[in-house]
Amino acid sequence: MEPAALAGPYALPRRYRPTAAGAAETWLELHAKVLERALRPFPAPVRTLDALHLASLSFLREHGRDPALATYDQHMAQAARAMGIPLQAV
Repeated sequence: MEPAALAGPYALPRRYRPTAAGAAETWLELHAKVLERALRPFPAPVRTLDALHLASLSFLREHGRDPALATYDQHMAQAARAMGIPLQAV
């Protein structure tokens, strides 16, 4: 199943390449606005990849999507709640 892409100027270019097992990987370009957000402080301490995930969720919410975060990490959950990002039970 293909994930839905954002339309218009926020469209995410996709790159495909085969893996050793013959499946295809999907690579998405990191939007500059996501990186800009990830580099700013968060309401709770988060690691680098967590910052990228939270910034991506924030970007999607700003553009009409309604993603939720599923995590076991309490720092990431705390930051997501403070940013208004809903949590998905895991």
